[in-house]
Amino acid sequence: MSRKKLILDLEEEVNETRLFGLNSSSTHLDLVHALNKSPLFHFNRKDDLEIVEKDIKNYFIAFESKNVADENHCLLVKTKGLNGYLSNELKIFDYILAFTCSTESFQEELFKFLFNHKHIQLIRVLDIDELKEKVKNLLTIESE
Repeated sequence: MSRKKLILDLEEEVNETRLFGLNSSSTHLDLVHALNKSPLFHFNRKDDLEIVEKDIKNYFIAFESKNVADENHCLLVKTKGLNGYLSNELKIFDYILAFTCSTESFQEELFKFLFNHKHIQLIRVLDIDELKEKVKNLLTIESE
C-alpha cells in the first residue's frame, strides 16, 4: 500500500470565507449523510441558491452546517444546477465547500478529514477572490 503525503500551506487569517473544491462519485444525499457522521459537521438542507443570468434562473442544492459554540460555519453546494454550472471555473468540481472558522486548527483538521474520507476523490483549496462576483457573493459566509 502506498502512502499519501499531505502538505498544508494554509493562510493564517481566521473568520474569512475559504473554499475547498471537492469531487465525489456519491450523490449529494449520500455525501452529506457520510459527512454528518463526523463531529465536524451537522449539515441541514438549506434553500436552493439561485443565480440569474440572461433571464435564466439556475438553482443549486445547498446544505449548511453551523456550530455556534466554535463559530465554525460550512456551506456545501452542488456545482451543477438545473440549467448549468455555478461557474465555468468550478465545473471541474462536483461540490464546493465554503467555510469560516475561528481557529486555524479547524481548517487543518477539516482538510485532513476530507483528504482521507472515502466518499471524496479530490480536494483542492480554492481562492475565493478568483471567482466571478456573483459566485463570490453567493458563497461568501457572513459573520453573525
